[in-house]
Amino acid sequence: MGLEGTIPPQVSNLSFLASLDLSDNYFHASLPNEIGNCRQLRQLYLFNNELTGSIPQSLGNLSKLEESYLDSNHLTGDIPEEMSNLLSLKILSLFVNNLTGSIPSGIFNTSSLQSISLSANDLYGNLPMDMCDRIPNLNGLYLSYNQLSGQIPTSLHKCAKFQLISLSYNEFIGSIPEGIGNLSELEVLYLGQNYLTGEIPEALFNISSLRIFDLPSNNLSGKIPSSLSHCQELRTLSLSFNQFTGSIPLGIGNLSKLEELYLGINNLTGELPQALYNISSLRAIDLQSNIFSDFLHTDICHKLPALKVINLSRNQIKGKIPSSLSHCQELQIISLSFNQFVGGIPQAIGSLSKLEELYLGVNNLAGGIPRGMGNLLNLKMLSLPFWQSSNSYLQPPSKTPTANSFQQSTQCPTPSKSLLMWAASSAVITIKNKFTGSIPIEIGNLPMLEEIYLGRNSLTGTIPPSFGNLSALKVLDLQENNIQGNIPKELGCLLSLQNLSLISNDLRGIVPEAIFNISKLQSISLADNHLSGNLPSSIGAWLPNLLQLHIGGNDSVEYS
Repeated sequence: MGLEGTIPPQVSNLSFLASLDLSDNYFHASLPNEIGNCRQLRQLYLFNNELTGSIPQSLGNLSKLEESYLDSNHLTGDIPEEMSNLLSLKILSLFVNNLTGSIPSGIFNTSSLQSISLSANDLYGNLPMDMCDRIPNLNGLYLSYNQLSGQIPTSLHKCAKFQLISLSYNEFIGSIPEGIGNLSELEVLYLGQNYLTGEIPEALFNISSLRIFDLPSNNLSGKIPSSLSHCQELRTLSLSFNQFTGSIPLGIGNLSKLEELYLGINNLTGELPQALYNISSLRAIDLQSNIFSDFLHTDICHKLPALKVINLSRNQIKGKIPSSLSHCQELQIISLSFNQFVGGIPQAIGSLSKLEELYLGVNNLAGGIPRGMGNLLNLKMLSLPFWQSSNSYLQPPSKTPTANSFQQSTQCPTPSKSLLMWAASSAVITIKNKFTGSIPIEIGNLPMLEEIYLGRNSLTGTIPPSFGNLSALKVLDLQENNIQGNIPKELGCLLSLQNLSLISNDLRGIVPEAIFNISKLQSISLADNHLSGNLPSSIGAWLPNLLQLHIGGNDSVEYS
């Protein structure tokens, strides 16, 4: 609505008020104590405001209250014990506030409760082990993003109507209660980011209604239960960042509705089940950092056309990268780094118009870099690595680089209007393989790139002048290749450049003076080439941020 101000205490004069809805406004300050005098109130909707202060104890007087939505505010303090007096309460929603303290145990005596939503606060303490003994109608428990600790209550199975349990991002310890497997109506289970140990009870996968099973970032171990195949409605299976061993159950192929499979960072072994390729609904596969040793199916994208994410990095996958990846036109992320792939990069990858991230580093790849890479206009990360990059997002340069930006007369290309509208993302090309051939000039069409690492390959040819279009570039590393020719004067247009490394190539001619007008440069490494000529005597004034200058091992590079 856009209303603002404070909620007046005179609201208590509305003695017959049954429903109060002031949600999605800009009300601030504290909730007046007088609201507890609205004894006929059944529905209280104050979510999405800017309310501060503590929850009035007087709310405990609203004996007819059935729904209380105070979420998405800035409320502080404890949840009043008086809330336990609301014997008609069905829905308690206080998520996304700054509430502290423990959850009043009396709340779990309110037999009418159907949903408790306290996520994203600073609540701590243990949940009562018998919490479900007296709230049999509870169907939703939202307690994620708090500091709750202790064991998960063994009485959860007594809340037989549970459809959703969310306890992730807390500090729960111990094992997963086996009784959860008796919750025949459960659809969503979030237990990730805790300190849970032990094995997954087989009974959990007997819940045929399960749609989301999310247990990442715990200390769970053992094998993934074969009963997994019983969950015919499963859409998301997330068991990453645990200590699971053994192989992926063959029955996974029975999960015909599975869309997301996250099993990365475990100790899983064996081959990738062929049945996995029968799940045509799969959109994301993340099996990174395991010990899988297999070949990637040559027809992977004929069988899994809906794939958006495939992450098999840090395994022992062999063979060639399938050219059929081009049939996964929805692909946004391909991560195959740190494996044993051989051969070249398939030319067809250049047809993946939605691709944003490509990681192929640290394999045994060889051959040239496909020119089709220049067609990947949505590419943010091209990693063919070893080096780390930041994940920050930056805006486009505030000024268009032109010839007037320089003390010398370098003619810098003016980016097209469409390029200037693009936001620059953290973007990296990092290669440590055995690539040969020249650097495709089309890479200069990727204005999002911030860092290029093509060092330590066997690249030949010249440095493309089109690199001068990369206005967001911060790092250009072409060291230890066989690159020839001159250093293009267009590199002087890279006003964001901080590190330039061209060491150990076959570069000749003079160093363009325009390079020394890039005031952000911190390191210039041109050693071990065949460069000649004089460097400007005023280099120190032009490059106030310069920390390293390496020019040794050239023909005759001197200061003028």
